[in-house]
Amino acid sequence: MKHLLLTLSCAALLLPPGRMLAQDATLDGIEYTIDTEAGTAAVCGYTGSPVDIAIPATVNIDGTDYPVTAIGDGAFMECQSLESVTLPEGVVSIGELAFDACFALSNVELPTGLAYIGTAAFMECNLTGIDIPEGVKAISKVAFCLCEALESITLPSTLEVIDQGAFSFCPVKAVDCRAATPPVLEMLAFTKNAYVDAALTVPEGAEAAYHAARGWMYFFEKTQVGSFAYVLNADTQTASLFDASAASGELAVPAVVEHEGTAYSVTSIGHAAFSLCDELTAVTVPEGVTLIDVNAFESCIALKNITLPSTLETLGEQAFAGCWSLPSLELPTGITSIPMSLFAECMSFTSYAVPEGVESISDFAFEACTALESVTLPSTLETLGEGAFFECPLKDVDCLAATPPAMPYDAFDDAAYQNAVLHVPAGTVTDYQSAEGWKNFRQITDGQADAISTVAASGASIARYDDAVVTTEGPAAITVYAQTGAKALHAEGVASLSLESLPRGLYIICVKQGGQRQTLKAVR
Repeated sequence: MKHLLLTLSCAALLLPPGRMLAQDATLDGIEYTIDTEAGTAAVCGYTGSPVDIAIPATVNIDGTDYPVTAIGDGAFMECQSLESVTLPEGVVSIGELAFDACFALSNVELPTGLAYIGTAAFMECNLTGIDIPEGVKAISKVAFCLCEALESITLPSTLEVIDQGAFSFCPVKAVDCRAATPPVLEMLAFTKNAYVDAALTVPEGAEAAYHAARGWMYFFEKTQVGSFAYVLNADTQTASLFDASAASGELAVPAVVEHEGTAYSVTSIGHAAFSLCDELTAVTVPEGVTLIDVNAFESCIALKNITLPSTLETLGEQAFAGCWSLPSLELPTGITSIPMSLFAECMSFTSYAVPEGVESISDFAFEACTALESVTLPSTLETLGEGAFFECPLKDVDCLAATPPAMPYDAFDDAAYQNAVLHVPAGTVTDYQSAEGWKNFRQITDGQADAISTVAASGASIARYDDAVVTTEGPAAITVYAQTGAKALHAEGVASLSLESLPRGLYIICVKQGGQRQTLKAVR
């Protein structure tokens, strides 16, 4: 597949539709696309088996000089003979996959005018060090991922974002970041080995900002307190739990840790802090924690219970992915986004009510929850991401949003579209039937009417809620969910269920009786 890019027209790779080219040309084994309208040239391929390449600053075609301004998508991809590349001043863009899988490429000289480094541009190269020039504002996804010799990284003062996986799985030993403001680190911009092994150098006066910044904080000194390692911040007297890899059984994360006479409040569970703790069964995260970061509890396969604090504000991608034994998880109010792959492969989820207040569910959030048959989506939901509910054996989808949330076709898989019943608020069926993605459900019914009661899928009411009691026309299964998504009450074969024992608040009540189903929103 990678070679496919090299067989495509260079014009198709490098120019917008409708742009006219004078010609393509090959000089000294390098293929160029000439843009006569812009008066520039772009490298789009090669011939032979080059070892050391110096791209010229200009190429002369039919007596006209064209400055070389770009290395196109896939231009040198899988050029396994290539060991060294020098790019001239004037090159401002390195395209996607430009040097991907150049396994022998150990030296690259980047020009000072470079502005863009594309996705996977240098993935799986043999680079030992890289100096990103001034002017670059973003490093794209997996740009240097799997460079298995890359130990030294220098980042420019202009850098604002390091995207997902940019330096993942690189044996980094030194990072020199010259930006006065810590760049945003997206998911797995660095993997945990870098946080353990690498020394971070930052501009004078910027250390406090980096020490407090998400992701960057993990480069700082780790302190062992009891069984866990923490990053302690003396300026803020806060602690981030960095490593709890020895955790097992039931435990409570301390709200405060003491070191050398100073008390530090625990405010975050760090990157992969509990990842792969396969004997951990229950965790209580204390009040005061505001962040549970990327991969924090990933693949804790025996974990059955997690108690989260009301102070929690941010969840990292894949934080609970692969928690096979976890039957559900109550999210506190204040969470507005379900990040990428948060609950992927949580194979004990059978039903889940996403809490009110959540506005977005990101890509693959519930992917491969292989027992998940019922999901309730909140009235606040605005967007659903790609693959959000892929490989889930859904039978019922309750969407409480009056306006169909934006979503791509593949938010759900074809099996869900064929087999699941989509329950939507009264009066919105036609809206969902015409909405992108949602229109693919074969069965769409009025499932909610108002804040007190709803209409059953069959069109007849089978339950009502009054004075804190749900009553039905006969024996039914009644499940009550808190707005956080936690199952609050459940009873089988009953004709009534009291909510008197529950705290005051908003609840979602699901009633099943024979082939009928009804969802109610009730205020206790």
